[in-house]
Amino acid sequence: MEPQPLAQPPVPLPRRLALRIAGLLLGADHDPELRSFFLVRLITVAMFATFNAYLGLWAIRRLHASGAQVGLLYAAGAAAWFVCGPLGGALSDRVGRKLPIVAGLAGQALVYLALVPVHDFWLGMGLAILAGIIAAPINPAGDALVADVVAENAREEAYAGVRVAGNLGAVLGPPLGSLLLVLGSWPALVGGAGCLGLCAAGVAWRVLPNARPRSAEQPMRHAWTALRRDGIFAILVVSTLLAYLVYIGYETALPIVAVTSFGLSPALWGLLLVINPAIVTLFQLRLTRAASSVGAPLRLLVALLLMGVPFLILIAAHGVPAIVVVLLLFVVGEMLWVPTSQAIAVRLAPEALRGAYMGAYSTSASVAWMLGPLSALALRHAYGNDAVWIFFAAVSVVAGLSGAFAARRAD
Repeated sequence: MEPQPLAQPPVPLPRRLALRIAGLLLGADHDPELRSFFLVRLITVAMFATFNAYLGLWAIRRLHASGAQVGLLYAAGAAAWFVCGPLGGALSDRVGRKLPIVAGLAGQALVYLALVPVHDFWLGMGLAILAGIIAAPINPAGDALVADVVAENAREEAYAGVRVAGNLGAVLGPPLGSLLLVLGSWPALVGGAGCLGLCAAGVAWRVLPNARPRSAEQPMRHAWTALRRDGIFAILVVSTLLAYLVYIGYETALPIVAVTSFGLSPALWGLLLVINPAIVTLFQLRLTRAASSVGAPLRLLVALLLMGVPFLILIAAHGVPAIVVVLLLFVVGEMLWVPTSQAIAVRLAPEALRGAYMGAYSTSASVAWMLGPLSALALRHAYGNDAVWIFFAAVSVVAGLSGAFAARRAD
């Protein structure tokens, strides 16, 4: 008689639900090895979003800041990220990826907890900037870690999956922050974000792989020399900066114009705002897979044109249907742009300097945050809404052409 196979133990219900949700969001054929990245990114972004979604209101209500001081807080935070992002990425090239990520999450969480009793604006601003400095290595080290463990032909899909997880965290963070405000006001919000950060650090320590440092014997100045001489990578960073200018226009200028000029209520705009994260969460990985047969230069050009050119629709139409069309086209372009651009940046980076390159790449977002809201709103004040839409469309064309050029040279 042949031996009977041993019965497999039943899969616990929570695990079955988790696998089912992962399959719905990421597709049935997603790589299970990437789940650790997805989980860490989800909790990390949820922690960021829980506090940062209310950062300006927290400064005004809790620290009694003026509008100018809130602007200074945002600008100083972006400047700190601009300086410390490349340093954090380069540090991960020397000591490995996991330690800077865990230390950044834990350090930021402890600073958030230290903010709980603070009422003074300048002390609060200093601690908030310190939290950003400590957290600066998280994104570049994480982006480099994905490239360290994923084969080149699967990196775009990996970045798309990590982005889905991050987007889900961005959806969960603000409602959690709202709940904490209802339960315990501002101290509960800041303290809750800090506790969530400690949870993220613990999960990262437990699940992330120990990728070995690849340039521990090289002086750090070698990274800056390589970056300074890499003209193609510089073009890609400029393209990414311009793309972020358009993205920040969607986040800052469009809601202001929609409410103050087009007559939408803030509540209606809040409902329209759900379109972007919902579509990214459901379709990011599927769109990345479907577009994988299209060359990266063409994909990047089309993506950036879709992000900026549809704003011209708002010159002719101001109603909700026109805004919805703009939002839908924008999110399709955004989903094509982000993983494609990240994969090109990693492809251009020397393997031993991957963290430094991704840190420099991430500075494009911080520079855009320093320039974008100011330039768009100043343009609107001087020349009206139509000038803003023309500006975004023109910037997207330049971003698309320069990004396509960099992608072609990377290939």
